[in-house]
Amino acid sequence: MKENDGNGKDKELGGDNGFSKVKEPSVSFGGSTVSVNWKSEDGGNVKALIGKGIYLQMQNSGRLDFDSFSEAIKLDPQNACALTHCGILYTEEGWLMEAAESYQKELRVDPTYKATVECLAIVLMDIGTNIKLAGNTQEGIQKYFEALKVDPHYAPAYYNLGVVYSKMMQYDMALTFYEKKLHQRGLCMLKHIATWIWEQRVAYGEMLKFDMAIVLYELAFHFNPHCVEACNNLGVIYKDRDNLDKVVECYQLALSIKPKFSQSLNNLGVVYTVQGKMDAAASMIEKAIIANPKRVEAYNNLGVLYRDAGDIALAINAYEQCLKIDPDSRNAGQNRLLAMNYIDEGNDDKLFEAHRVWGRRFMSLYQQFTSWDNSKDPERPLVKGYVSPYYFTHCVLFHRSSPYISQLRQI
Repeated sequence: MKENDGNGKDKELGGDNGFSKVKEPSVSFGGSTVSVNWKSEDGGNVKALIGKGIYLQMQNSGRLDFDSFSEAIKLDPQNACALTHCGILYTEEGWLMEAAESYQKELRVDPTYKATVECLAIVLMDIGTNIKLAGNTQEGIQKYFEALKVDPHYAPAYYNLGVVYSKMMQYDMALTFYEKKLHQRGLCMLKHIATWIWEQRVAYGEMLKFDMAIVLYELAFHFNPHCVEACNNLGVIYKDRDNLDKVVECYQLALSIKPKFSQSLNNLGVVYTVQGKMDAAASMIEKAIIANPKRVEAYNNLGVLYRDAGDIALAINAYEQCLKIDPDSRNAGQNRLLAMNYIDEGNDDKLFEAHRVWGRRFMSLYQQFTSWDNSKDPERPLVKGYVSPYYFTHCVLFHRSSPYISQLRQI
């Protein structure tokens, strides 16, 4: 049995097949062929049927093992061992609802049977994951809570709840369940601590609790000195705080662990660009592209570098390389239009057409307004102007001249 983390990844759980050992009758076969009396003369030997089922299960005999357990249940409907083994077989076949029903029947007989408690929690969590992936998140969450009601110590259910709430941007809830997961696993399990910290740091960053995020990244790196992502993301936080010395230190440390880590190569190139170290910046960004030719932001950042160095033609080429990979890249799209204003101010329509193409693509990405709540008073003052959503990093004056000139030509 595997633990599904809600993201399509599976993790091996402890124990054979992910289950604790169940209570079984002692059946020994030795090293030679022996004759076993599976049933008594009156056909009511339940223990023999269970033993036969276990033997057949070990031999991968198809439905014969299931038939044996089912016959035992007919003779003894409250037999915990037979009900649990039927549940395990249902689970292996993917019949999760039937497995849950079998486990629930057993727990009504013996609520303290630990093996069945664990098995039922696993099945309920898997049912919840399937429901969530089918699009019903709330019902999936309910199944996770049902799993925890059965087994309050079942750590994977806490983890999956953390994942779900994080995706729903309910970060306080996500952190609560991540913390509960760690508590159930035990602080002594250091290999899980770094993973848990790595999960939590996203939520803390999203909530802008950067001090806590820094602490968690540093702890993650402490428990896993090869965690290159922790070094890189520390650099991102320090850059937001304008601490460029720490930024460079973090990115360089990340690259000392993994020299071809494209994120840190790209990010260090951006920092060098800000510092005016153009040759070093170009070297870093080009290495990032070599390490990952599909990293769109690296092409955009290379364009910014060329622009700052005064080579507009190379800048536009870099932006266009970015747009080939991601035609909807907002940064590269607006940077290309900005750069074209410097070199395409002639009498042809190349610049105007670039704006038209960008505008059509942008309009296709978002739902258009079909009604307005502005005043309908015919005597109201009229205001003429262009409203454009891509004027977010630079002065609109660079852009507004192009459509105005194009319109004036038509008057």
